[in-house]
Amino acid sequence: MKTAICIGIGMLALVGDVSSAAPPAPRPAAAAGRVGGITAPWSVSGVSLGMSPQAASAALRAAGYKFEYRYMGRSWQGEVANKVSNLRGIRIPDGAQVVRKEDYRKGQEFIQVDYAAGPAGPYVYRVIYSISENAIDAERFRAAVLGRYGQPSLKWDTELLYCAPGEPVCERTGSLGTNQLPNLTVYILGARGRSLELYQGERAYKAYEAAVKAEAERLYPKKDKPSF
Repeated sequence: MKTAICIGIGMLALVGDVSSAAPPAPRPAAAAGRVGGITAPWSVSGVSLGMSPQAASAALRAAGYKFEYRYMGRSWQGEVANKVSNLRGIRIPDGAQVVRKEDYRKGQEFIQVDYAAGPAGPYVYRVIYSISENAIDAERFRAAVLGRYGQPSLKWDTELLYCAPGEPVCERTGSLGTNQLPNLTVYILGARGRSLELYQGERAYKAYEAAVKAEAERLYPKKDKPSF
């Protein structure tokens, strides 16, 4: 599992009518999201990292998005059970499934919210926004992003990268390094079309995996000696 300033009510709302050439005006920042002990200064249509499914759904509905589909998967108990099975070959109850991904749509705009299954329940670890290339041209999309999020940490013709303060890596997706802290990547051209990806970062991902393993080890520690 490689399991947010607010887009408002969607990218088209940022730029106004697509036929208009006027650049978007900056809007006030939204409340920052927090995940893995790190605050992320961005949101996507009101959805921040660390939000519960209920809070994320309320934010998206308020932004005019309609719910499309919910994908269920392992809960925290299920993640621990899977790790116990892998480490010790022991089967324990998986528990009830929880929401792991949701899809929302508003006209030509689409948002996918991915959830990690924490001990206290699912929380947002990634948000992906996309809009058809036929709905808005590259320069207007770029202008809307800059008007909303400001100048990026790094930029290329086809991509913009926003890194959290204190990020030790701050490198483009697919490079040798991996961003450790929450980050926002904007894709303007290419295979990903016009899209944004808000992600928790590698540090939070590794901390989650370590927490699952630690709980499995706590429940079924290594034996000091065999029982024969």
